[in-house]
Amino acid sequence: MRFLFLLLLLVSTGNAAFFDSYNHEARAWRAQVRTNSSDVMATSYVSAVVLMQHLKQWGLRPKIVSMGIYTGTNFQAVRMAMIHDLANMNAQITTNAFLATDYSEGVGVTGNGSTKYMQLATAAGGSVTMSQLTQAAHVGVYCRSNVSSAIQHVIGATDAGSDSSAYALINFLGNTYAQVNDTVSLQWSAADTNGTGFYIATRTATNAAATYRNGVVLATQTGALSGAHNAPETIFVHALNADGAVSNPSARTLCFWTVGYGLTATDALNYYKAVQRHQINLGRAL
Repeated sequence: MRFLFLLLLLVSTGNAAFFDSYNHEARAWRAQVRTNSSDVMATSYVSAVVLMQHLKQWGLRPKIVSMGIYTGTNFQAVRMAMIHDLANMNAQITTNAFLATDYSEGVGVTGNGSTKYMQLATAAGGSVTMSQLTQAAHVGVYCRSNVSSAIQHVIGATDAGSDSSAYALINFLGNTYAQVNDTVSLQWSAADTNGTGFYIATRTATNAAATYRNGVVLATQTGALSGAHNAPETIFVHALNADGAVSNPSARTLCFWTVGYGLTATDALNYYKAVQRHQINLGRAL
């Protein structure tokens, strides 16, 4: 009884500290953010912990290898991925032309449609590529602004030599296009003028791929895929990496990215629920 009383006292009087240690990945992420000239407000940190708890609760964590949550007091925090499973990715990612003023936690990061983009790579030599994953994979972003009059990729990479692509192209003239580890001929699309929310493009089998918006399927692709088509180029966010060169940067505002293994329809819905809760907590949900 004495032990139980002391335990209850600890929880009731030191709840912040007790909760603070609940998710080791969130704690490690916050420490990295602080090391790199930024910080995380207490409420934002709790939201990050809850996000990680949900990903583990719903079995999503093993399916994510790179995840950026655009959370912290300045742009330096955005450069630290919350999840960075691949080698040498536990450092700041490479950004190009973005300014500190392009970011605020309550909004996200806004590009300019010409020069600003992020590379999922670090100075230590790490990178995130489709060739590091199986054929069943996904890419995705949370988009907060709609642009429909120009080709502006939000995430992806392509390799012409092996006819390999993985990307999301949101609301280009009323349609959202996607590919995940397949050939140009297997690109799929659906009518979509909304252009905002949590978009995921994923492949779960050689003859099964889909695009989801806010956990609801937009389009599917069932054409038979022959051979491996996993682009070796580094994944870009806010743009497309086309054979090693930046292509079609976006002027959209993004506040989340994800890259990993294939996601089922249930996974996509649960992932949306987890990410949407984080966006609500930060006051930037759509």
